[in-house]
Amino acid sequence: MPPKMAETAAADLRYLAAGEVLRSFLDGTAWMMQTVFFMLARLINCALMLRAPVFGKTTAWLGIIISVIGLGFFLPVVGLLFLFLNTIGSVPW
Repeated sequence: MPPKMAETAAADLRYLAAGEVLRSFLDGTAWMMQTVFFMLARLINCALMLRAPVFGKTTAWLGIIISVIGLGFFLPVVGLLFLFLNTIGSVPW
């Protein structure tokens, strides 16, 4: 049995409502647009990295590939898998 977090039923309902509000932030148009803009910004940055002599070409191409994979989150069945791969791929980049 999980530990009791709240003293009263009213406090339980407050915690539940706070969790629902946090969950609702990740389920909507604003979150999708933020993700798209983030991927597009990374694509632009990586394209600029290709032209700059300071950055390696491998790093720039890795960023481009990761960004394109991240844009696949719109696919119905495997979209979250692509977004997860984008997150994991962003760690070394």
